[in-house]
Amino acid sequence: MEAALGLGRMKVFLCLLFAPFTALSDLSIVGPPSLTVQTGEDVWLTCLIRVDDHSLDVSQLIVHWSKNGFDKAIFNGTPRYGPPGIKLSIEGFPKGNASLFLPSVRITDQGLYVCDIQYAKSKAQHYINLKIQAASESRLREERDEVEERHKPGEKRENMEEQTRPGEKENMEEQPRSRKERENTVKQPGSRKENETVEEQHKPSEEETVEELPNLGEEKGKVEEQEQHQKERESWDRVKWYLQVGMVLGILLIGLLVAVVIAFVFEG
Repeated sequence: MEAALGLGRMKVFLCLLFAPFTALSDLSIVGPPSLTVQTGEDVWLTCLIRVDDHSLDVSQLIVHWSKNGFDKAIFNGTPRYGPPGIKLSIEGFPKGNASLFLPSVRITDQGLYVCDIQYAKSKAQHYINLKIQAASESRLREERDEVEERHKPGEKRENMEEQTRPGEKENMEEQPRSRKERENTVKQPGSRKENETVEEQHKPSEEETVEELPNLGEEKGKVEEQEQHQKERESWDRVKWYLQVGMVLGILLIGLLVAVVIAFVFEG
């Protein structure tokens, strides 16, 4: 009788030991690791919470969005926002939607965003690397792709043949130009100075191009620095997780020893 009572107490003790660890493993976050948009667009940074329950108790939920260590939005019973226009999907909290809204983004808005969630005794984080392209850069890239698509090998000759009418082709073959006409045709192009003037008129200004395009080198360096910071933080989180597991195992081992001693005492 006393031995059975000791075993029952030991089971209760083990359940209490594993309760925090089980709650920690129940919480997970789903969302894209990176997102690329254009300047001026409205953006939702997705952060979806998955738990065993069908709905969340908002009174036990804490949401914290930050970028490079600066707070963007916090919810702890009531919402608090940083820059104007930013908001949280509060109406979606019961369903696990803790996404962040950024209106009319600019180049300065890009960077590494962190969605930090605390629900009851569980915690989880999600990282989103937001990349923003200038609208002028995007248009230039689309135009370049269209030009490359239009001048693919094998299509250029077919397009030229289709554009040349059969009647015009026959006339060109039947009416060869005289030697004098060919010489005049060769002499028709303007002088080198005139050609350079025309090219300069149609050449875009280098200063305008520099002003339109952002300093991509600096932005790329910032993104790489943020990714390095993310890796270091993930490594530190992994170390903390191992320490927590080791502490739980140590407590469990001590509990087992205590339970064995108690059982031995009751049997004696």
